[in-house]
Amino acid sequence: MPRLDGLRAIAVMAVLVEHFIPFGAIRNLSPGGAGVTLFFVLSGYLITRILIKYAESRSSLMESAVQFYWRRFLRLTPPFFVAIGLAALLGLPGMRENWLVHGLYLTNLKIGLSGHWGTGADHFWSLCTEEQFYLLWFFVAVALPRHRLVPVILLCFVITLIYRLAVFSMGWSPLSTVLLPGNLVSLTMGALLAQAENDSRLAFITRTACNRKFLLASGLVFLAVSVSLPWAVISRVVFYPFAGALFFGALVFAAAQPGTNRVLDWLCNAKLRQIGKISYGIFVYHMFLPEILRKLPMAGGVFEGTSWVGFVLLCLVSVLVAWVSWVFMEEPILRFKNRLKWRASSRPREV
Repeated sequence: MPRLDGLRAIAVMAVLVEHFIPFGAIRNLSPGGAGVTLFFVLSGYLITRILIKYAESRSSLMESAVQFYWRRFLRLTPPFFVAIGLAALLGLPGMRENWLVHGLYLTNLKIGLSGHWGTGADHFWSLCTEEQFYLLWFFVAVALPRHRLVPVILLCFVITLIYRLAVFSMGWSPLSTVLLPGNLVSLTMGALLAQAENDSRLAFITRTACNRKFLLASGLVFLAVSVSLPWAVISRVVFYPFAGALFFGALVFAAAQPGTNRVLDWLCNAKLRQIGKISYGIFVYHMFLPEILRKLPMAGGVFEGTSWVGFVLLCLVSVLVAWVSWVFMEEPILRFKNRLKWRASSRPREV
């Protein structure tokens, strides 16, 4: 699915724009929020496709769980733990106090319960939300019979709606939405699309997702909600994730389809795909770089958040650091992902 690598690149570039660009009007539109929502939909879609294969295999639940979590561990934790360790050793703000919170994937919990940023690695909230989703979703998608998956997904939509309405109506901090219940709609929208492509009874969903008019309409709705973010709290707290899940769900599913696509084939650009390939590392490392680069004698204030030169340099350094991490650490470690083997059990589980 080469176009999905291109979408990963777009998502991580949107995050870089929000965090580094010296132009408040653009940040107010929350391009980083859009990037994270796209990552959530992508993750839900791809992980559920993998889990459906586990569910249809002849392996036991324990064997499937060991294999799944082993592969997730190798893919996600090495750069994550390296970033935490180096940031703590370098004494970056907040990291020595909160390294254990981050290492246990509880960043979103601390932010959500405290109602403010300041953990030293606030951007880890989305990674923690995804990891918590993975821990739970394996048992939903693999242990439960397949015919119950769609009702559970719809229940997740309702949970997000009720939770976000409660946050808005009760006057809780908007940062409460970084918790898993506040983001289930984005993650399980991808899961719904993964299930729909394997279930003829849900063909109307796949037809709708591939309809260019629907993609355009949902994109316009998402744009309208994004434009309203600076002045409408209800848009940020309630409407934004649903509009984003709808638009990015259609975009991800359309991009995942085989064959040519005159609208989306530009996502297959080789350089864009390469950035998408290392997008996880870019996301993990990028927020630590400004503080490190400011310490350089030749920095001269260029990384203080008001320089376009600093913006470009921070983006380039983020890509470079992620590339080094991929070549010398992540890719070699991934060679071990198939080391755990098992013999298939005698009968398939119920689907």
